Parts: sequence; structure tokens; C-alpha cells
Amino acid sequence: SGSCNLDALGCELERAGRRGRVKAVCLTHVPTNGGAVCDAVAVGTLVRDVCGTPEDGGPLFLLDACQSVGQLAVDVQAAKADFAATTGRKWLRGPRGVGVLYCRGALLEPGAAPDVLDEP
Repeated sequence: SGSCNLDALGCELERAGRRGRVKAVCLTHVPTNGGAVCDAVAVGTLVRDVCGTPEDGGPLFLLDACQSVGQLAVDVQAAKADFAATTGRKWLRGPRGVGVLYCRGALLEPGAAPDVLDEP
């Protein structure tokens, strides 16, 4: 468990989220300092249970997984993340400047795809 207070988040989402005032919820899965591991699945589930999905007017859920990918199992689908970002350099030992941005498929326009997938 980490330092994310689910009760406080739930209260804030109840207060503001149901009225559509919350546009995005962003969670740092593992902060750089302190060693906390926030429960991304619990946060994502809470956001969806209280506010619904973006398709229903609920907020986007962005998971910052830069410190966790490569060290911990990260399941963006179980976390109900709309977006997740990570760097390839930290724990995956990739070169500088390499990163990953996950986008849940339902948020992409039909037929949307990167211009270049993997060319030499």
C-alpha cells in the first residue's frame, strides 16, 4: 500500500466528480522518493465506480508508471487506466529518450494508428 488516501479521494470524487467537474485523475504509481507504492487498481476502480468512464462523462485516469514499470507488475487494464506513461531508461535499461505512452483503445478515433510503427 502507499500514501494515497482512498477515503479522501473518494470524498473529493463524490463531491466534485459526479457533477462533471473532475476532468482527469493522475496517479504516480511509485513516487521517486519514499518507497511508497500506490494501489493503482484501487484508485482506478474508485474513479470508475464513483464517476464512470470518459465515454459517460467521467474523468480520464492517467497512471504515471515511470518508477514502477520494470520493477513491479503493472496491469493498465486492471487499473482501468485511460493513459499510462513510462520511460524506457529507468528500470527497463533502454536508451535515453525512449518512452511509452499507453492509450486505452476506446479513446482512439476509429482507424487511428501511429504513422510509423518500427522502421529501421
